[in-house]
Amino acid sequence: MVKKSSRAGKRRVVFALAGEPGHDIHVSGSFNDWNPAKKKMKDKKGDGVYTAICMLAPGKHQYKFIVDGIWVNDMENACIIPDGHGGLNNVIEVE
Repeated sequence: MVKKSSRAGKRRVVFALAGEPGHDIHVSGSFNDWNPAKKKMKDKKGDGVYTAICMLAPGKHQYKFIVDGIWVNDMENACIIPDGHGGLNNVIEVE
């Protein structure tokens, strides 16, 4: 799930993934050169809801979550496109 809000040129985007506590989860995408180590998601309440805030420029961005080393799609975002490697990426559009 993705939530967006405006801020000086770039927009605040909150990525969220519900799961179980105790996992190592990151968000990776076109906005961070697909580097799985750049944006770790945190389960601040220990309830299995992982979040990460990214400041993104307006436009379309592709992304995936990495859960314990496994790349997975955001099941809350139906906007997907082929990733060029036989899989799919989620897409968000930041206005």
